[in-house]
Amino acid sequence: MARWLVAGLGNPGSAYETTRHNMGFLAADLMVRRLKGRFVRSRWKAVAARCEFAGDEVVVIKPHSFMNLSGGPVSAAMCALDVDASHLIVMFDDMDLEPGRIRVRPSGSAGGHKGMKSIIASLGTDRFARVRIGIGHPPAYAQTVDYVLERPDRQEAKLLSFGVAAAAEAVEEIILSGVEAAASKFNGPTLPREEA
Repeated sequence: MARWLVAGLGNPGSAYETTRHNMGFLAADLMVRRLKGRFVRSRWKAVAARCEFAGDEVVVIKPHSFMNLSGGPVSAAMCALDVDASHLIVMFDDMDLEPGRIRVRPSGSAGGHKGMKSIIASLGTDRFARVRIGIGHPPAYAQTVDYVLERPDRQEAKLLSFGVAAAAEAVEEIILSGVEAAASKFNGPTLPREEA
């Protein structure tokens, strides 16, 4: 049985719960519901849920160190669980993708995302899978920090929910078939269709 660590990035606390910057948390929540797990407090400054999927152990965490310090809890969990970077998957929000889109990548830079920057610095490598969840660019008049920490309106929230669901499915596909297969399946050019 292989062991995977899946980290959803966000900020803890009710003030941030449904903000754009918390898409990673929302995807982690959905994954744990789908896999019938339960989050409990861990010693890694995170909540963690031990689940099983396709015969593998999947540990899903939500770091509670705040976004900019996500690397500490992720690296601590990896050490405690004896998981290396090849079995780490990180889910996080991305302003360079439209709401509803996701992008699967096997490696790469932080792209300006401070949570990812912290993880890469803590691990000393950027060679781990990531699932980027689109939240769109802020309007020209808006500050980036204000934008990511705002709650979306109802129409945008519906699109974001498609992205969150796709991200959870993409993680399962990575575990089942590998990053390249997941990228081929989920990195398409079209936004998700609303079900009839």
